Amino acid sequence: MALERCAGPFSNPRRRGAAHRVNFQGASGAPVRRCRYRPMPPRVGAKSFEPPCAAAVKRKGAAVKRALTPGTFDPITAGHLDVISRAAQLVDEVIVAVAVSAKKKPLFSLEERVALVKEVTRDLPNVRVEPFDELLVDFARRMGAQAVVKGLRAITDFEYEFQMTALNYQLDKELETLFIMSTPQHMYLSSSIVREIASLGGDVSQFVPPCVNEALVKRYAELHAAQ
Repeated sequence: MALERCAGPFSNPRRRGAAHRVNFQGASGAPVRRCRYRPMPPRVGAKSFEPPCAAAVKRKGAAVKRALTPGTFDPITAGHLDVISRAAQLVDEVIVAVAVSAKKKPLFSLEERVALVKEVTRDLPNVRVEPFDELLVDFARRMGAQAVVKGLRAITDFEYEFQMTALNYQLDKELETLFIMSTPQHMYLSSSIVREIASLGGDVSQFVPPCVNEALVKRYAELHAAQ
């Protein structure tokens, strides 16, 4: 049955806030339902709801101004460059943090990797390159970065990055982690795959910038000559 009239709690200004009956009348004019309206008094000491995200913005004061894109970059690939360039469109400044990663036994030295990344990103005005050999959270604090930007390629990436993000959060709750999904043409691409193809004499020019391709050809030619 449709309800045509409702004598609501504020229909009579003299009775606002008072306990009274509300009559709902149908088409026949007969009362359908009766109820009482009593406004709830505000609870003493009650606080208005504030979403966690709003509280975080209030605490930090601003959006992300500076972000890190960390990695070993041995070597930097087209997939790396895609994530870095997209991150540069989201924040004011991006610092490409090149890790020493001595345990990985990199093909290129730290100085060579830093030089290659600088060459590849020279056309991105708000991107700079810095080496680091410390905890990522400590480096981010020293650089004044508010966030870490990482690329995600597949489920296996997510599992590892989820663990690292949780650990970094425990070490520094002020440091946020942002993820950028890889484009379809870069989903399969990694530095290790590029090195393996190049070590067997394969052409990796479509996977890396030209300067990186030249460095790979030269390095593996030297290694093969020394054997």
